[in-house]
Amino acid sequence: KRERQSLTRFKEETIDDVFEQLRYILQPPILKPVGQPTIFPNGHKPYDFQIAGVQWLSEHHNALLADEMGLGKTIQAIIATRVVFRNGAAQRALVVCPASLTTVWERELKSWAPDLRALRIQGGTGVRCEAWKAPAEIYIVSYETLVRDVSLITQHDFDLCILDEAQKMKNPG
Repeated sequence: KRERQSLTRFKEETIDDVFEQLRYILQPPILKPVGQPTIFPNGHKPYDFQIAGVQWLSEHHNALLADEMGLGKTIQAIIATRVVFRNGAAQRALVVCPASLTTVWERELKSWAPDLRALRIQGGTGVRCEAWKAPAEIYIVSYETLVRDVSLITQHDFDLCILDEAQKMKNPG
């Protein structure tokens, strides 16, 4: 009986793992090869210059998006993240931003990428420890919280890291 239960649980976990790996492959593309949008949630449609930014971000392994303030860098980063996830190049991402922007990122991710599970890391040490273990594709954390939680995330592998207000990284410490 115990062997049957173990085998059943193994089969269920294997099916879940396969589904997670195929989930993005089976979804239609976000951008056509010529750069025309095909799917954007909630009736949203980015501007042409944003689509160009998304293509540039999603085609480069390391990238810095330095558009002027108010041009939608967050939206471009989110759409590029969806492209990278759909292409199978990422399964887990980390968004690091000032504490005042964590709710903005959470809201924009829900709006522009509802297919990705985003989790904002906040609260006391115990709550944050459990949050880092929770299943999600995108973890949103402030710079200050990340510094406190470095030891909690050493077992995580992030395929994609987005640094909002990256000038905060000028101090090597």
